[in-house]
Amino acid sequence: MGASTSIKEKHRASKKGLNRGPWTAEEDRRISATVAVHGAKQWTTSLSSCAKNCRLRWMNYLRPNIKRGNMSDQEEDLIIRLHKLLGNRYFFVVTSSKISKTAN
Repeated sequence: MGASTSIKEKHRASKKGLNRGPWTAEEDRRISATVAVHGAKQWTTSLSSCAKNCRLRWMNYLRPNIKRGNMSDQEEDLIIRLHKLLGNRYFFVVTSSKISKTAN
């Protein structure tokens, strides 16, 4: 039991400098600026949150081409046609449809 406690303590200590809680407008601006400089494929940990959280924030909320709201009838028809063609392979249906919607 002592070994697992020390692993937990090391894990907590490695995350002490990271910000937790709701995202602020300043953090959103910093993520957008980082993407403008480095692109959306290279994530650095110089931000106040870990790279994974920054990437997810960008992909699900901050990307400029993301569409919010209900799907249009045309989008639903396209997804249904692609599902008939490709089956339950969600990744291929979404990437083939060019619909930039997020589940979040």
